[in-house]
Amino acid sequence: MKVAVMEPMEEIRTIDIEPDESGSYLKPLQGLVGGLIEPVDVLYGDKPLLWVNDNGIAEGLMPSRTVYANERMEKMGYLSMMDMETPVKKGDLYTILYGPIVACSYDVDDQGERILRDISDEELCQLEEDFWDSHSGINTSLKFWLINQMRKGA
Repeated sequence: MKVAVMEPMEEIRTIDIEPDESGSYLKPLQGLVGGLIEPVDVLYGDKPLLWVNDNGIAEGLMPSRTVYANERMEKMGYLSMMDMETPVKKGDLYTILYGPIVACSYDVDDQGERILRDISDEELCQLEEDFWDSHSGINTSLKFWLINQMRKGA
């Protein structure tokens, strides 16, 4: 299956992954993010679906990408992850994702089951539009750190 991988401070790349011996993609996805996986569906819903390490901050993984709110998030009333109170507007800072990010997609069969599939060229273009800055996560984190240091010194 073709997936997109976004490593901290690296360009987006696509790779092919194979299912494990039981036909599942769980272990390969966990291997790519370096631990247990967590879906991030705030931007697109599920197409493409982003997977991250569910404990990336606590494990000290590097900031990877900054997520800015889109129209979907504004319409759905998402709250900023920065204060958990403020509804986001398109373009607002939403959160920072840590460690490797893997994007893939799936179709839903007649029974409602998700069938994983290659990320499409259209979905890849959307990722490249939203996550073109491979340094966004580290840059945003540094800005927060600097602001915090300035407040401590005031």
